[in-house]
Amino acid sequence: MDKQQFAEQFGRWIKPDEIVFDFDNRDWGFHGINFIGINLAHADYYFQIWYCEGGKSPHLHVKNIQGLEDLREEQLQQYKKLFMRKYAPTKYLKFLDIQLTGRHRIAEENKLHYKYKTIKKLCGVWNGDKSNFVESGLLEEAKQEVKIEVSIDPNAVLLKDKIKITDIARKYGLKVKGNMAVCPWHKDQNPSLSLSDEKGVFFCHSCHAKGDIITFVRMLEDLKNG
Repeated sequence: MDKQQFAEQFGRWIKPDEIVFDFDNRDWGFHGINFIGINLAHADYYFQIWYCEGGKSPHLHVKNIQGLEDLREEQLQQYKKLFMRKYAPTKYLKFLDIQLTGRHRIAEENKLHYKYKTIKKLCGVWNGDKSNFVESGLLEEAKQEVKIEVSIDPNAVLLKDKIKITDIARKYGLKVKGNMAVCPWHKDQNPSLSLSDEKGVFFCHSCHAKGDIITFVRMLEDLKNG
């Protein structure tokens, strides 16, 4: 069984009404989750912390958030990013796995982790008698359309169909070879990010980040400012 098959058998998709915190750093992961847990506990959120022996960081799950049902996919992703930035201490943000705000698979609870081959076990439950509700301020901010301008001439006219996504990638410092690039959203040793100038879309064959040029720029901006 290869890595992908193992992940599909023992992993699951993050749910739309769930926010998962994880840090891609062994030195800061435990500290970061600890501080986020303190902040969420003070805000009366119900959450769980899970851990696989050998992992870089515990996973903190904020589950069953009511009020996210009517958001479009990009709005839901934006809400989760805003939520993460609100409750994660600033100095830990650069280690936070922001990809978990989108469509992403994670290790399933009480089952083997596909990478570490250890059981994902429950460490604790906080505010188990509470219910989680959407925050109106973050919700309104997430619903606002993000305006992104890409300059292709001195007048800064945005002509989406005439912009090459490979040029955008190079503008943000990505290593591009042909129609492939090193993906900036995970530890990519070999280029796994596919870019299509013809269709104006991108797709990572490893972490499954995907979208059109506007989404591409938005995600790169989030990465730069995150």
